Amino acid sequence: MRFPFAVFYCHAINPTRVYAVVLESEEDGSGSGTPEKMEALAVCHLDTSRFDPKTPLFVEHNLRPGDASVCHFVSRDSVIWAPVAAVITHGDEQVSIAE
Repeated sequence: MRFPFAVFYCHAINPTRVYAVVLESEEDGSGSGTPEKMEALAVCHLDTSRFDPKTPLFVEHNLRPGDASVCHFVSRDSVIWAPVAAVITHGDEQVSIAE
């Protein structure tokens, strides 16, 4: 289904942690001789005990709800609402990390 505007899926699964990470490609996509890098936010849902056991991640990895945390990356245009628990310096910027 196509939409002429951004569609967001809002959800809150606690406890959750947000991490500022640097993703690095395994291959040199630019031809410069160095892997490409980008900064991203990873949102990790720490308690998966109430997740659907038929979630593809669990099925494909022979896991059950509660066996592992589930993390996903959010794009630059996404919104994360979180209480500020700590502020760290990330490069030249300060990044808020929430629990």
